[in-house]
Formats: sequence, structure tokens, C-alpha cells
Amino acid sequence: MKPVFGEDGHATTAGDIRAYYFDHITGEYTGWSDEFINIGVSMPGCSTEVAPGEEVAGFAQVFTGQRWEAQEDHREKTMYSTSDRKSSVVDYIGPVCEGFTLAAPSTPYDKWNGETWVKDVVALKAGQIADAEQQRRFLLAEADQITADWRTELALGIIDDGDKAKLTAWMKYIKAVKAVDTSTAPDINWPARPED
Repeated sequence: MKPVFGEDGHATTAGDIRAYYFDHITGEYTGWSDEFINIGVSMPGCSTEVAPGEEVAGFAQVFTGQRWEAQEDHREKTMYSTSDRKSSVVDYIGPVCEGFTLAAPSTPYDKWNGETWVKDVVALKAGQIADAEQQRRFLLAEADQITADWRTELALGIIDDGDKAKLTAWMKYIKAVKAVDTSTAPDINWPARPED
């Protein structure tokens, strides 16, 4: 026999009932148990006798005080800020907050157009040029390190003919690296590195 509850929520008649539990903060369904309710006792805390709906993938059953609602559940999924592409993990029940999307940008140069990510070709080109400039700095620093001793020997007049030929080849290489037009990035053919 099922218990009968009075207006104060306490049983006026004892009986068996299935209690459906929900989280006290989120209202999310957490499970059920069969309970015997004595006279003068209420339903267990954070429970209802109202059965939740069918489980649906991607949704959580949430008790609203009188009924269960299926609400979007993206927890543990990665979301992306539509303003700066920064990622974070969804830690709440419900639709993804405004200003975020579950769609991942495909490049660091994507911009959100309100519906999808689109490549910002101006930012992409600027990034490619910046990468080429960084590569040029690396190549010139490497060449400077390799030729440092030879340049000192040349200044002191103690360089031998073999090292002088190597220094000449490297200086031509340095000149060629400096002459590279980085605005053509990413289509750059860097000069061949001389033999050490």
C-alpha cells in the first residue's frame, strides 16, 4: 500500500513508495530507492515520487520542484570562446553559455562569424610573415655563431685560405637570407646552408 501525505508533507497513512532522488544544487536525477514511510514521516530529502522521463543521451533529467525536465548536458566537453578561441571544459547542465561554442576552431587564425569558425586570411598571412621573420632571425643567429671565430681571425689577419673561403660562402648565405622577401610566406625558398 502507498503512503498518503498530508498538506504538511508528512504521511498520514504508512506505506511503500519509490523515491526518485535529485542533487540538492543542480536538481539532476541521481537514482531511486524503494522506501517504507511511517506515519508522521515525509519523503526522504531531495526526493520525489514523480518518476523522471526516459534517459536520453546528451540530456540530464532535472527536477524543477514539480516535474522533471530533460536539459542539455555537455559536461566534460570542451567549449571555445567565440571571442578569443580559448578552451575550457563545460561544468554545468544546460545549453552552452552565450559567447561559447562546442565547435573547435581549426586554426589559430579562425574567427567566429556568429554561426561557424571562418579563417581570418589577413591574420593568417600576418602570422605566416611573422613565422618567416622568426625563421630569418634564427638562421642569421646560427650563421653569426658559426662565422664568429672566422671573422675574428680575419680581423686579426690570421685566417687561413680554407676558413676564408668558408667565411665568404657563409657571408654570401647571410646576404641571401637577409634578401628573402618574407611577404611571400609561406611560399619561401630559403637559401641553401653552406657546408661547415
